[in-house]
Amino acid sequence: MPLTRGAAVGYDAVRMSYKFTMLDGTRTVHCEISSAALTDIAGGRWQKISLDRDAQFLACRDTIEQIASSQFDATPAGHVRIFAKHLPRNIVGPQGKAK
Repeated sequence: MPLTRGAAVGYDAVRMSYKFTMLDGTRTVHCEISSAALTDIAGGRWQKISLDRDAQFLACRDTIEQIASSQFDATPAGHVRIFAKHLPRNIVGPQGKAK
């Protein structure tokens, strides 16, 4: 069963990741995406990157949540961590759209 949208928690500068939650029924699943993965999805790795992580997350939220849900379905756990190595090659680009 796919996860559903939870809350955007915010950027954690110490862990260099953006935290958010998703729901598995009524259970909260804590999720995070690394800065590198967030930048890749937003299409900025080879451009001047935005430091506004909230705006990046919100612009790419649907794509990020799809990845988190797929990752959770593959290996259900209490926490989902998305790193650049977890990104399918076809979604890395401007605003998370397929190239």
